[in-house]
Amino acid sequence: MREAFATKLLAFAVALLFLVAFTNPAIAKGSLLSLKGVVVSVDNTAKTLTVKEKKGEATIVADQATKVTIGKEKKSFEDLKAGEHVTVRYQKKEGKLLANTIAAAPSRAGKMEKAPGMAPKKGPEKHG
Repeated sequence: MREAFATKLLAFAVALLFLVAFTNPAIAKGSLLSLKGVVVSVDNTAKTLTVKEKKGEATIVADQATKVTIGKEKKSFEDLKAGEHVTVRYQKKEGKLLANTIAAAPSRAGKMEKAPGMAPKKGPEKHG
């Protein structure tokens, strides 16, 4: 009798787990879409980002829950700039593309000095 009860309880728990996992959008991340492109413009007041991708341009809306990173650093929406390469994970909500995450590639400025095969910068040579 105890085994039958334990089996039913386990089956109920598994069913409940599946129900919660597939009805909660925060857990069911399969509903997120993704796009990659270059930032065309940023509107900090409206919290929108226009990204040019292969299919054209898309306007993404950010909110207080949107996570922004540049490289490996956590940043704010206001740190994003035109010309940056981004990957945006978003969901369609109320006719808008609402960003869950915006990941920008780190700036390439300054990396030319560290390119392979290039000699490091030296200070002025001393003669004498």
